[in-house]
Amino acid sequence: MPKSLILIPDISGFSEFVNNTEITHSQHIISELLELLIKSDDLGLHVAEIEGDAILFIKEESVPSLKDLIYQSKKMFLQFHSHLRQYDTQRICNCGACSAASGLSLKIIAHISDLSFTVINNRRKPFGPGLIKAHRLLKNSIREHEYFLLSEAFSGEIDSLDSGSGSWVKFSKGSSVYKDLGKIQYHFILLKGLKNNVDEVEPIQLVSYDSNPVTFEDVIEQSAELVFEVISNLDFRMQWNKRINKLEYDKNKINRVGMKHVCVFSGSQVEIETVKKDSGHGNLIYGERIHDAPIVQDITFYYILEKQNDSTKVKIEIYFNPTFFIGKMLMPLVKMHTKKVAGNNFRVLKKFCENESEIMNMLNNGPGS
Repeated sequence: MPKSLILIPDISGFSEFVNNTEITHSQHIISELLELLIKSDDLGLHVAEIEGDAILFIKEESVPSLKDLIYQSKKMFLQFHSHLRQYDTQRICNCGACSAASGLSLKIIAHISDLSFTVINNRRKPFGPGLIKAHRLLKNSIREHEYFLLSEAFSGEIDSLDSGSGSWVKFSKGSSVYKDLGKIQYHFILLKGLKNNVDEVEPIQLVSYDSNPVTFEDVIEQSAELVFEVISNLDFRMQWNKRINKLEYDKNKINRVGMKHVCVFSGSQVEIETVKKDSGHGNLIYGERIHDAPIVQDITFYYILEKQNDSTKVKIEIYFNPTFFIGKMLMPLVKMHTKKVAGNNFRVLKKFCENESEIMNMLNNGPGS
C-alpha cells in the first residue's frame, strides 16, 4: 500500500483564561486562524479532524515533494502571522485573549506512514501507529516555539534536497524519547526568520470631528469591561436596541475596526461600520458609523466608558455629517430625534448590563439561550 502524508499545524500561546469573555474570544480567534490554515492549502490535503488548536491533515496514499511541503509550511506561517498583525491593529477589545493573540505561535509536524481507516457515525477516520507517532512529535525537545518538523521518514529526501528552497531553509537534527515509542529522530526548520517577510499592516486612521456632537451621559452599575463587551459584541445588540428587526453579521468573528454589519429597521436597512478613535485617559471606547442614513451622509456614535470603582460612567457622543441644503436645514430635528432614540436605547442597555446573570448565560450558551 502506498504511503500517506500526515500534516499537523498546531497553534499555541493562549494561557488558560478564567472569565467567559476571554474564553469566548480565544475560541473565535483560534477558529479564524484554523480556517485560514485550511484555506491556505495548496497540496490538496484532506481535513481529517479539527483537534482543539490543531488541524489533522492527511493526503491518502500520496506524499508531495519535500520542496512543496516546505513551500506549504512557509505559506501557512506567513498567512498566520499576517492575520495576527492585522487583527492586532484592528482589534477593539483589550481582554486577555485579544491582547495575547499577537503572541500566538505555529508549529507544523509532517510524517509519512501507512494509514488505516475506521467509520464512526458515518465519518471515515484515520488511525494507526503512524498517526500516534505524528501526535507524539507535537511534544518534543525543540526549544523554539515555531518550526516545521519532519519525521525520520523524510531523511532520504532531506539529504538530496537542492538549495532552491530559500536561504531560510536550514535543517537541524533532533530527537526525543517517548515512553511508549522509544527514541525518535527528526529534522526541523526554524520558522522565526520568515517573520521578516510578513506584510506590514497600515495603521488605522483615527476619525476626528470639528463639530460639537450630541452627547448623553449616565452611569451603569456594572464593570466597564462587561459593559464594553455588551456594547461591542453584536450577539447582544438586539437585547438592548429594540428598534432592530434583523441583524446581519459574521457570527464567527470578533468585532473589530472595519467590520461591517447590516441592521434592518421597519423594513429599511442600513450598513454600519466599526470605527476607532483615541480613548484617552485609559477609558474604553467603541465606535460605529452609519453609512447613507436618511438626510445625512453618515452618523458616528462613540461610547466612551470611564471606570468608577464597580460602576461605569458612559458618555455617548454622536457626530453628524449632513447632506447639503435639506440635510443642514433639518439637522436640529435629526439631532433631537437621534438623542431621544439613544436615550431610550441606553435605558434598556443599562437594565440589561445590570442583569449580570443573563449576560453570563448568553456567554455560556450562546445568544439564542
